[in-house]
Amino acid sequence: MRRRHGARLMASITLAGALSAPAASSDAAVPRDPLPRSPAADWDAAQPEPGASPTASPSTSPDPGPASSPSMPSAGPAPSEDPAAPPHPGDRPEDQARRTPGRARPERVEPGLGETPPAVRERRPGRSGARRHRTAALANTLTITVPASANLGNGILGRTLSAGMGTVSVEDSRNGSAGWTATVSSTNFTTGAGSASQTISRANVAYWSGPVTVSSGGGTRTPGQATADQRVSLSTTQVAFKGTKSPLTQVTGWQPTLVITIPASVVSGVYSGTITHQVA
Repeated sequence: MRRRHGARLMASITLAGALSAPAASSDAAVPRDPLPRSPAADWDAAQPEPGASPTASPSTSPDPGPASSPSMPSAGPAPSEDPAAPPHPGDRPEDQARRTPGRARPERVEPGLGETPPAVRERRPGRSGARRHRTAALANTLTITVPASANLGNGILGRTLSAGMGTVSVEDSRNGSAGWTATVSSTNFTTGAGSASQTISRANVAYWSGPVTVSSGGGTRTPGQATADQRVSLSTTQVAFKGTKSPLTQVTGWQPTLVITIPASVVSGVYSGTITHQVA
């Protein structure tokens, strides 16, 4: 059993006499609040101009100048490395006895290496710290996507209106190789109560798919109607596109065109109808 996946597009036609004037735009200038003044700008404003002598405060005393530091004594000879020399203060038994009980002595670290971070010490050998990303499996689906709506423009009674519908695309991510067929159908276009004088029959609505505009993933693609001369009436369901996918995910897109013959007997108004695409 084959499943059919569908998507609907709401299309509208505006016939002469139903246009409305756009809303007038206001040209009045909108006042804007002044930008807040930053503290940095207030500080810059309080600084004296370059070259101006600052006013001394009565409580400010003159700078006595740099104090002379006594000369440092020359370094003596390096400490003796003789094993018989007395131990360094802190390493003697009486100094170790004065230490606070329960306080561990910090570990000595080799110069230039620093202490090893705990995260490194606890890491087991042979394991990398990088995260592993899992590749998602193919969705194994067949879908069709169309625009939500389309304005076919303004038509004239007794004449033909031709307008594009946007991009229709089919994505086939099923496993293996398979074929698919996209079909298209239409409702009547109506306005008001949908009486005889307020209806454009779907027999007056023609469709042609045009060539491929989006192609990825290999496989074959065949348009239902490659040119305007091959357009078909949507009085019945018609084939819009066909394709056969490769093992990879396939995406196919096209931009169909509607050609609508407007009867001279209908009244003016905004006519709307639904164009439905399905794929199986």
